[in-house]
Amino acid sequence: MTIRWGVIGATGFAGKRPLPGLAKAGNCRLHAVLKHNTDAGEVAREFAAAVVHDEQEALLADPDVDAVYICTPVFRHAAQTAAAAAAGKHVLVEKPMALTIDECRQMTDACKGNGVKLQIGFMRRFHPYHRKIKEMIDAGVLGRIVRARVQTHLWYPGPPDAWRLQQETGGGGAFMDVGSHCLDLLEFFLGEVQSVTGLTGNVVFDYAVEDTAVVLLRFSAGAIAVIEASFAVPFTDNAIEIHGTEGTLRARRTAGPFTDPELMLTNTDGTTPIAVDNDKDQYQGQFESFAAAIIEDRQPEVDGAAGMRNLARILEIYQVADRCDAHG
Repeated sequence: MTIRWGVIGATGFAGKRPLPGLAKAGNCRLHAVLKHNTDAGEVAREFAAAVVHDEQEALLADPDVDAVYICTPVFRHAAQTAAAAAAGKHVLVEKPMALTIDECRQMTDACKGNGVKLQIGFMRRFHPYHRKIKEMIDAGVLGRIVRARVQTHLWYPGPPDAWRLQQETGGGGAFMDVGSHCLDLLEFFLGEVQSVTGLTGNVVFDYAVEDTAVVLLRFSAGAIAVIEASFAVPFTDNAIEIHGTEGTLRARRTAGPFTDPELMLTNTDGTTPIAVDNDKDQYQGQFESFAAAIIEDRQPEVDGAAGMRNLARILEIYQVADRCDAHG
């Protein structure tokens, strides 16, 4: 069985990373895109979509669309997800899930009430190197996990009117945008977060949301972790470190526009490179996993509850950071 996809928000970022992954997914086929601007036709031709719909209602009414991928600004997610669910379409919506917890509930309720599945676009869980890290942690290779660090830095000077740089449309800055990935990845590796604290600020750019955040987390199993997220660091290899009583894993260049990731294990035998089969794109893995959940009628790996939990932690971190600023 093949899941036929419609895409809302097909131009811009979607055409650079997610849609190439969708095109490689063995159990998926792009059927329709929503026309947003003149680029939509080019996207449809590049990825062999059969239809370009002029209106969202027409795409959602298309009987040849089984599932909808929503790659739009955060403030649109709730309404578009609810509309897709009401039309009987399964939904994969980009992260962060929404602006508020109430919106998250509306999305999960709409999908549950209409008998469709909901997955949140935390594609980093599906990166082959991250799957390998998870496998090694679960196998006890590192012993008891003591500390971890996940970093996502990039250089994003604007434009200042970009939706992700406005509180009303993006919900936050560097932490909401790329830090949400780091938070989800740490929960994937280490389990549920117990408590959080952190600092956010504008170190370089004078836009309305933070350009840099450093967050500390304690996990229910006892480990402590650090997230470093920034829009103001142009030179980075976006490190991941997992330290345990029996060994340490260090990954580099698994997040961002890199094509040469690496994973190293350090233990009593020294430091050894870990071979990883890296032939599957993380977006490909994301789409294949969700399509399999639809076909097999099972819970998606990154469901609405995970997305809601992620947003709740982000909002908690912003509250803590605001209190620190107020007393600073």
